[in-house]
Parts: sequence; C-alpha cells; structure tokens
Amino acid sequence: MVNHGIIVPESETQVFYFRTSPQFTAPEGQYDWLNKAIFVGGVRTVPDKQNTVLIDIYKLK
Repeated sequence: MVNHGIIVPESETQVFYFRTSPQFTAPEGQYDWLNKAIFVGGVRTVPDKQNTVLIDIYKLK
C-alpha cells in the first residue's frame, strides 16, 4: 500500500488536516478488487498513544 496525501497544520496548535488516497497492490485472487478501486482516507491521532495514528479508509463507488 502506498499513501499519497496532504497534511496541513491549522495554526500553532497540534490540530491538523490530513487526507490521503491509498493505492493498494494486491495479488490476483480474493483481494484483487483492491487494485480496481479508488480509496480516500482521513488520519487521526490516538490521544493516549504517542506517535500513533489511525487511518480511516473508504472505498469510493
């Protein structure tokens, strides 16, 4: 998986805007559909885990 995205700080706080468009490279078979779809995602921090983020990924129709 490769993530192309943007991150924009929203002032001097640690709040930021971060969006991504992941691209998957899956083998033929059960997960081949990942190669044929467009995805977008958002990133959010995990307050109680330093240096950790969660990426929410959505498939576009």
